[in-house]
Amino acid sequence: MDLLLAQQHWFVQSFKKLTRSERGNPPTDFEQRLFAHMSDLGCPNSYLADLRGKYDFRATDDRVQLVPSTPRVKNMPGGDDFSIFRLNSLARRFIPEAERHDVELEFCCGSVGPLHEAQGWVKRVDRLLRGRNPQRTLELDVDTMELPKWRIIFPTRETVNACSDDVRQVRPTSSSSSSARGRGTDSSLARSPSQIASNIGCAIRTSTFPSAPADIRSMFHDYQSKDGASLFHEKIILWRRPSPTSSSSTSTSPSPPPYLIYIGSHNLSKAALGEPLLVAARGTKPASRKLTAQNFELGVVVRGEDLVSMLDNGPGASWEDVLTYVTPARPYRSGEVPWNSPAWVAPEE
Repeated sequence: MDLLLAQQHWFVQSFKKLTRSERGNPPTDFEQRLFAHMSDLGCPNSYLADLRGKYDFRATDDRVQLVPSTPRVKNMPGGDDFSIFRLNSLARRFIPEAERHDVELEFCCGSVGPLHEAQGWVKRVDRLLRGRNPQRTLELDVDTMELPKWRIIFPTRETVNACSDDVRQVRPTSSSSSSARGRGTDSSLARSPSQIASNIGCAIRTSTFPSAPADIRSMFHDYQSKDGASLFHEKIILWRRPSPTSSSSTSTSPSPPPYLIYIGSHNLSKAALGEPLLVAARGTKPASRKLTAQNFELGVVVRGEDLVSMLDNGPGASWEDVLTYVTPARPYRSGEVPWNSPAWVAPEE
């Protein structure tokens, strides 16, 4: 859905209300996780009781996987149901083991954490997102591991400044109607791009980015909106299949559907995805894992083939139609830095 100048991803699914005679079946996995998360958010028990068992969630079976996060320390095995460990379990479930090493991870998130200061976290999160053994991942010495070759889609400062110039002539209107394309015209939404861009930011400061490790800087690719003047505040992760390397392939060939796509509220940060930690062995108790996170987050993971089945299959249609940005995204050029709103950085920057 594209609201005026601000692009978002929304996953919307309707659930049929069950008749009295249809009720009584065991809750689905999706339903259990959804109601548990609503309870964690503090929804009144009376509200949850009024909904529980009254809707048919079976359409999500094996097609839509819920990924919640809550701000508390979680030990195992319960921690496997949350944040990065939940994504790890889904990757292990749906991506063939022999193909996990070659998965190409792509992120488009409204907020990017200080990856240059958290390289160990980046290395561990990469292995977890690829479905590698979680205990072994935390036991490995991160200093012996190379940084992954992620693609982080995030606009450069120049891209945002150019966008501001492009749409400066847009005039707010008092109408609250929406066009057929879903682009709202409510004056409350008609903010300048610089205001919209204050909702996105990179915690690698503008002055620090040029001196950040080259392997971190090479992850960044410019966000170019398919709608030209639009900016974004979305959070998606793609588990892409390996890019074709044969001489017969071309950049214009449609890419195969990804193994998985995540759509939700998790940004690319410890606060959202959580920090996986190893708890040292004590006495006869073996080493174990735990997870710390700071935010309430929620999203869904869908397999690529299921995503395709949910879309309209008109002439020329592609699964990439769900992406708001031009692909393949262009790597940052020499001297380019991520956009940072003044609200995100110190006054001198």
